[in-house]
Amino acid sequence: MLKNTILAILVILIGVVVTIATERYFKNNRGDFFILQQGRPVPDFSFQTINNRAYQFYEFKGRVSIIHFWASWCAPCVVEFPELVSLAKDN
Repeated sequence: MLKNTILAILVILIGVVVTIATERYFKNNRGDFFILQQGRPVPDFSFQTINNRAYQFYEFKGRVSIIHFWASWCAPCVVEFPELVSLAKDN
């Protein structure tokens, strides 16, 4: 019984330490972070394409823009990718 209690306390302590360390890491290393809200302008930010071309979002002011965060391991992203390519070719 004592071993189980000690093990449970140890697991909880490790969980707390990992949670605190992870939170501090992301607070310090996440870069600029903002939440988009409907009807509010998008804050200016910079990004780089896969061709290493750098842009500032303000360069697209007045144009309809789609911001899409894509990952090869994301099943919905893979499914919608052909539609995004088609949309880009139409414009």
